[in-house]
Amino acid sequence: MLKQQLAEAIAAAEHEKAELLAQMAGDTHAADKAGKRHPKLTAAPASLSAASLCLYLVVWVGAAHSLGVALGADGTVAPPLALTILMCTVYSVESLIALVFGRSTMASWRRVDFWLHHVPYAGCVGAALALDLPLFRFYRWTMPLTLLTSLNEAVAAAYALGAPRGVLERPNRLYMLVLMLVLIPVELTEAVRCLFSSPGGPGVLMGTFALTTFAGAAYHALGVVPVCWKRVMGDTATDFADKAV
Repeated sequence: MLKQQLAEAIAAAEHEKAELLAQMAGDTHAADKAGKRHPKLTAAPASLSAASLCLYLVVWVGAAHSLGVALGADGTVAPPLALTILMCTVYSVESLIALVFGRSTMASWRRVDFWLHHVPYAGCVGAALALDLPLFRFYRWTMPLTLLTSLNEAVAAAYALGAPRGVLERPNRLYMLVLMLVLIPVELTEAVRCLFSSPGGPGVLMGTFALTTFAGAAYHALGVVPVCWKRVMGDTATDFADKAV
C-alpha cells in the first residue's frame, strides 16, 4: 500500500512540474490543462487541522511577541530557534501527509502548493539548522518576520474546520500583503549582506543558503503579492480565496 502511495506521489510531482513549467512559460492553456490533473487535496481529519491551527497560532504569537519586544526596546531580536524548529516540523509533517497520503490540513491546498511553499522552507531552513549555520546572525529580522506568515496557514486550517471565508479572507490577504511588503526588502537586504560579508563570514554553505533567499523573495514578490493585492481590491473574477500563498 505504501509503495503504491509513493508511486502516486512521484507521478503527481511529475505532473506538477509540467504545470509549473507551463506557467513560467506563460502558456496558460497548457497550465489550465495541467491544473485539471491537480485537484485540491482531500481534507485531512478535523483533529489534524485543529492541531495545525493551534501550532501555527503558537508560532505566530511567539514571533509577534519577539518582534514586539525588539521594536519596543533596544532593537535586539531574540533568535526564535524553538519557533523555527516548530515551523519546520509542522511543514514537514504536513508535506508528508499531503504528498504521500493526499490529505491536507488546510482548505483548498494542492500538492503543488506544498512543493512550492512548505518543502523549500522545511528543506532549506531545516538543513541550515541541522548544520548549525549562523542563520540568526545573518537573518536577524528575516527569520522572525517569516514566522509571522504562519497566521495565513492558521486561517487556511480554520477554513478546513468550517470558518467563514467571507469574514476572514480579505483581512487575511491585507495582513499578508503588508507583511510581504515589509519582508521582501528585508530578506533581500540581509541576503546581500550575507553574501558580501567580511572575510571569514558566512562560508560556502551559508552563502548557498543566501542564494536560496533570492528564490524565496521572488516567490513572495511574484506569487504572493499579486494574489493578495487582487483579493484585497475585491477582484472576484478569479477564485483567489482558493489559492494558497
